[in-house]
Amino acid sequence: MKLFLCSHTISKSIEKDFEDFIGKGIKECSVSFVTTAANPEKEKSWLYRDIATAKSIFSEVELFDINNMEVEKMKDEFSRRDILWVNGGNVS
Repeated sequence: MKLFLCSHTISKSIEKDFEDFIGKGIKECSVSFVTTAANPEKEKSWLYRDIATAKSIFSEVELFDINNMEVEKMKDEFSRRDILWVNGGNVS
């Protein structure tokens, strides 16, 4: 397993490094996008912006709220994709 920690998104300035790291073109990558951190938040424009960004970068983006998801289901779903993107929430 590889871990790529990024505080925002895959910008053009790091796209090549990311492709080298993941071993394929960025447009060929599929993503499991975890939205759970946004659940308690009232204002979610940042979440919708991040989802739109992910969809513009990667070939496939599947959204997941893991709040009530069984562990085996998570393993199954996440193993089907190239990237697990755990989106942030309120850090204050």
